[in-house]
Amino acid sequence: VRSNAAGRPMVPFPSRAIQPHGSPDPATCGSSLQEMVDQASAGATLDLTGCVYSAGAEIDKPLTIRGATIELPKRADEERWTPEIIIRASDVTLVDLTTRNGANVVAIEGPFDRTVIRNADMRDQIGSGIWIKGAASDTIVEGVTLITDPTYRPKSEPGVSPIRVEGCLDQWPCSPLAYRTTIRDSFVDQGPYIGDGGPGWFGIELIRAPDSVIERTVVRGGHTMISIPNSDGTVIRDNTLDTSNGAIWGIEVAGSSDVRITGNEIDGVTRGEYPQAGISWNSTGGRVPLRTIVTGNSIRNMDVAFQLSGDFHVINRNCLQRLNREVYAYGGTIGPDVKVTDNAACD
Repeated sequence: VRSNAAGRPMVPFPSRAIQPHGSPDPATCGSSLQEMVDQASAGATLDLTGCVYSAGAEIDKPLTIRGATIELPKRADEERWTPEIIIRASDVTLVDLTTRNGANVVAIEGPFDRTVIRNADMRDQIGSGIWIKGAASDTIVEGVTLITDPTYRPKSEPGVSPIRVEGCLDQWPCSPLAYRTTIRDSFVDQGPYIGDGGPGWFGIELIRAPDSVIERTVVRGGHTMISIPNSDGTVIRDNTLDTSNGAIWGIEVAGSSDVRITGNEIDGVTRGEYPQAGISWNSTGGRVPLRTIVTGNSIRNMDVAFQLSGDFHVINRNCLQRLNREVYAYGGTIGPDVKVTDNAACD
């Protein structure tokens, strides 16, 4: 197990090998995944355990697909936004999906709701493993491994965000929003930050996706582990954020209000420069972050624990270790009703 500069063990990679799911009757696999989707009735379950395909599919009806393996083509930089599996229906479930290579592996082109992606293993893609756009709501991502191709070098920013959720992208205020995304029990590795020569950007990026939950998930690499611009009411709890690849921010609260950040571990390697921070608050879309509750987290080996802006935040009972300072004002403004109390050294 690899250790960081302070000797603390870092999170290892899951195995990169494709795990076989048995040998199916070839007649049950069809000639392509698209053929199987086209032939299925709405609401059906396709058990494709052991079936191996060379391309994704467009899913335009409620379906459950279980057990498929897709060996996608290697994509060039100019193909980085290519969707591989396109979801254009509500109530689609993907279970035990295995993919290698490709660009944007699963793209929900909403507004389509209640997609479930569970126990998937997606590796070596050069785009988002899961890209939720068009204000799709009530998406569940559970037990998923997402590892960006570590050899990919984007020719321009932004880098790769392995999970990207988009509500409206017009000038704020706008609608519709992408409500209630849940991400849990997953592993996300985006590789080193693009500014340091890698592909990484934001590990989990929720853009205008309020009332979401990110929990019990490991995120490593890139510029920022978790970013939630204009995603009010989001809960971030019990995650492990490994910043040892030189990340700038562990969690970015960008223009979001009423966010709860509890029980997370943020640990890595100090860059020795500002504004590297465990948790950062900033304004975006003309919105100032308000009323964040931050408690029970551990922040180690960052330059700053809390890079603050906005007001009415309550930040208490967090453990802090090997930091250059506890609080730093982002843009020079911290509201008068921010309370930072009872934070102490870690055991």
